[in-house]
Amino acid sequence: MNRLSKFSVLLFCLAAAGCQSTAKYDIKNTAKLLRASVIETNNAAPMMLDDETRLNSANAVGNKLNYLYTLVNTKVADVDVRQFVKVVTSQLMEATCLDNGMKTLVRHKVVVGYNYFDNEGNAIATIDVDTANCPANQ
Repeated sequence: MNRLSKFSVLLFCLAAAGCQSTAKYDIKNTAKLLRASVIETNNAAPMMLDDETRLNSANAVGNKLNYLYTLVNTKVADVDVRQFVKVVTSQLMEATCLDNGMKTLVRHKVVVGYNYFDNEGNAIATIDVDTANCPANQ
């Protein structure tokens, strides 16, 4: 299995890793929800999710929650970014929309940004999932 395929398998874990427990919050205010998600994620970070992927941190801006990941054994020059985005986007959308731990974020129609960097800190891709487009919000 190539690196991109291995990475694709891990996306379902990655999508929810940062804020999986936000479902326990009964927060009516989106800003409070995002602050709680950021604090919870950053208290656990940095965290190796597997041999390839480290969750570095989270931040929130407006109605967007950003997760920052490093692919620790990867250089951006070795990634077919177009293919990476193509494969990862649909999987992140499905994982974000359907994961029980993300329900509160989906209910608040938060945009979740997944930001991937290589082992030298260079950006690989940012993939935004607008949870307003999740089936639960249609």
